[in-house]
Amino acid sequence: MRVLCVSDLHIAGPDCPRQRAFLAFLAALAEEGNVDQLCLCGDVFQHWWHWPGSEGLVPLPQYAEVVDALRPFLPGRLVVLPGNHDWHVHEFFGALGATIPGDEGAVRAEWAGRRVLLAHGDQADVSVGYAALSALLRGSAFRAFVNAMSPGRAWRFLAWLAGHGEVRENSALIAAQVAWASRQPDDVVIYGHTHAPALLRVPRPEKPDQIVVNIGDGVTHGTFVAFDSALDDPLQIREFASPLHPRA
Repeated sequence: MRVLCVSDLHIAGPDCPRQRAFLAFLAALAEEGNVDQLCLCGDVFQHWWHWPGSEGLVPLPQYAEVVDALRPFLPGRLVVLPGNHDWHVHEFFGALGATIPGDEGAVRAEWAGRRVLLAHGDQADVSVGYAALSALLRGSAFRAFVNAMSPGRAWRFLAWLAGHGEVRENSALIAAQVAWASRQPDDVVIYGHTHAPALLRVPRPEKPDQIVVNIGDGVTHGTFVAFDSALDDPLQIREFASPLHPRA
């Protein structure tokens, strides 16, 4: 069994070097044809939106080529989790047959006998400010506000809202993520959000160690997670062959 997980690529349209590199990555995967599942664990898109159309949901046109490149994994081989930049993205791909999270914002799976939890990782941020902003952006009033915009205006507005600030390490949130993961009953917990790639083993009484993995990102580190049950060390953090990290 072979599974790949990506997170926090923050691709930002056809002129974005990360988007071009991600398209090349997807094309290589489609050509190889040996990936059982591809997991998008949030903030793959710098800002995402879609509108209801006569034949289904219609995404921002700047991401149409990415949607097309992901179609070979649909239905059944794509998992899509929302992040704090692309908080509605799972709705679009869920309508196309992707596996999407339930109310807890996570997806549970079994990989070669291992119980796995996939999440974006922002569940560990329990600050009042983050909760308030998240509720506002996911609310019906904000959805109606953006839905009333043209795609071009929505793209510019959401790009402004997403910002272009440099990623700063938040050691407190990174530690909170590990603590949150260690409270889960799963054998493996995989997430992103803090852009800090790491693979940790957390001791558990009377059970094998839990493996906690931060995927990293495509902005600074250019990392993803690969699970291959044929290997002696099946779970690894790897680097993209083509750099995703240069900023647009």
